[in-house]
Amino acid sequence: MKISKFPLTDQKLLTQKSPIPICSSDSIGILIPNPEVLSDLPFIIYANGYEEQPKCLQPFPPGSPLLRLEILLKFGFPCGVNKRRMVFPRVGLEYSLRVLLNHIDKNEFQVHMNRINGFQKLPKIQNNQRIFDIHCQYFSDINQTVGQVLEISAVTGTLMVDKSVDEKLSSTKIHQPECKYTIHSNSVDGPVADKVKLGDRVFHRWRCDERYALKVYRCYATDGRNREHQIINDQGCSTDTSLMPHPQYIDNPSQALASSRVFRFNSSSRIFFDCLLYACLKIDPECRRTTQQKCISRISSRNTYKFQRQKREITSNSEMISSERPQIDKLTVRLDTVEANEENNDKSTECKLRSALEYSQKAVKALTLLNLVSLLTAVLLGFALCCLKRRSNNKIIISSLTG
Repeated sequence: MKISKFPLTDQKLLTQKSPIPICSSDSIGILIPNPEVLSDLPFIIYANGYEEQPKCLQPFPPGSPLLRLEILLKFGFPCGVNKRRMVFPRVGLEYSLRVLLNHIDKNEFQVHMNRINGFQKLPKIQNNQRIFDIHCQYFSDINQTVGQVLEISAVTGTLMVDKSVDEKLSSTKIHQPECKYTIHSNSVDGPVADKVKLGDRVFHRWRCDERYALKVYRCYATDGRNREHQIINDQGCSTDTSLMPHPQYIDNPSQALASSRVFRFNSSSRIFFDCLLYACLKIDPECRRTTQQKCISRISSRNTYKFQRQKREITSNSEMISSERPQIDKLTVRLDTVEANEENNDKSTECKLRSALEYSQKAVKALTLLNLVSLLTAVLLGFALCCLKRRSNNKIIISSLTG
């Protein structure tokens, strides 16, 4: 239900029989109509585990018709408020809080009031009477907040939680689930793909913790720069089954699978896949409904792209990243692609390179030998010229002496 802030003087609240959540963008709390309005005992409401912090509790005198505790979130998430970011079905924030309602005697009531005013230390609270779990969801894009209260108690007339579910909820911390996106060669359990050939069959696998069910949506194939093509839409369905089929969840809602042929943009040898995942706890009754897939097995003509090289490369005229896409975390994988005949040509290319290298080495050796022969010839010629010149000089000297 939609939630707004309620004034304490609203008489309509006094006719309510069930607790009412207080949910807004900057607060979380609870309004509890007091069924024991004629009781002569005071009450206290406090956040579970934070009974010694004045801002996390609120005492009420005997006869209070309406009990209220509201935790402000303007400066963080105090009093044990748990938070989790949501990206599906809408971007927003989910936060929750467990509070307890207790009877206290009149002397303790005064102690609590003094504690709030900073005078005394708060004694330990015992004998919990009623326990409430408050869950809020705030969607910033439409500025709307929704929430609910679950009472973990044996009191009739309130929304009850089964004991086994309560134990699971109590033992489960609200945190961002650990999810992975991998692409495998040959089979689903094959090696993680890295360098692949165009047209090879690969298997996309998305996985989360076993406690969570997941839904894959809003997937893009990109070249890592400014070109992209959506392959899975916001409903979790393929936009073009010739590129990527609808993800299959088989019998395990914690895992999604899809097999496809390797393709790429004609301007890049690399292709990146960016996907968003929505994960929710399996024990949540709404989880199965939210993650249920409803896809029609047909190719949308509006999203069909032209193919080149036997439909293995994508060409797009409108591939700039849209500024309207929410800036949220994505799971990304990368593939390096090569032409199908490139691998076959690798060996011949290597042989050609080896032959060229051997030829160049032989040429270098021949050139070195030629240089040595030339040098030796030059030395011999120089020596011969010196000998001839000396012999000529000797003849001239002998002639001058005999003349």
